[in-house]
Amino acid sequence: MGPHSWVATSSSSSYSLDENTIRDGEYGMPSYCYCGGRVIRETSRTEQDPGKIYFSCEFRAKPGYHIRKWWDRVIEEELEILHSESSGFLGKLRVFKLTTVPEWRS
Repeated sequence: MGPHSWVATSSSSSYSLDENTIRDGEYGMPSYCYCGGRVIRETSRTEQDPGKIYFSCEFRAKPGYHIRKWWDRVIEEELEILHSESSGFLGKLRVFKLTTVPEWRS
């Protein structure tokens, strides 16, 4: 499955979006659904996933495509984002240190 999933409420099929979702800002914790609805926290009550936490659109019962992401996938994506950002900051810090060290210290 791709980095972000959505569910068509008009059918039972689940789909996966491609890697462009990362560039479009849909990776990690979503704030809003494609339909404009808020994303809310819910708990699964199915036999297959009892008690599992997920995020979905407040309007998920209405027809259309709506966000539905498992909590653990959101956490994985957020950690990947933090890791990527921290790696970038470390690189910038190294460059900064190299360019700002006084001559008498080198």
